[in-house]
Order: sequence, then structure tokens, then C-alpha cells
Amino acid sequence: MELKLRNGYIMRVQLDLVKGEVKGFLWFFKDMELSGGELLLFEYFGRFSFNVYIIGDNGAEISYPDRVHCLQLCLPSVG
Repeated sequence: MELKLRNGYIMRVQLDLVKGEVKGFLWFFKDMELSGGELLLFEYFGRFSFNVYIIGDNGAEISYPDRVHCLQLCLPSVG
């Protein structure tokens, strides 16, 4: 699955349906410097894509850092 933010950041994660885990999600938290208390809103956007909106503890969408995940540059698009 792909998680996409408004700033162009794309993170690929894997869903393990047996264990109920999302693998690779820790990188997303580290890259976005999330500290806890944020709300993540997922918008389904096609077969394997989700737009993600991060709502801060003040109730407004955060300003996303200008960041590209290293795997974003070397993996082909899922489609």
C-alpha cells in the first residue's frame, strides 16, 4: 500500500492481515517527526493508495516537512 501526503511524500507499507499489523509504518512516524497526540486521517484513493492527513493536537492539519523517504526514489509506483 502507498501512503501519500500533500507535500509529495510517499511511503510504501505492507499490511499483514494475519497479524493485523502494518509493516514499515515506523518510518512514517520518524520521517514526519510525530510525537503522539496527532490524529491520522486516511482517505482511500484507489486499489493500494491512501491519502493521509495529519491533524495536530490543536485540531488543525499540520505543516508537512519537506521530506522524501529514501525508498520513494528507488521503487516503482504501485498501480
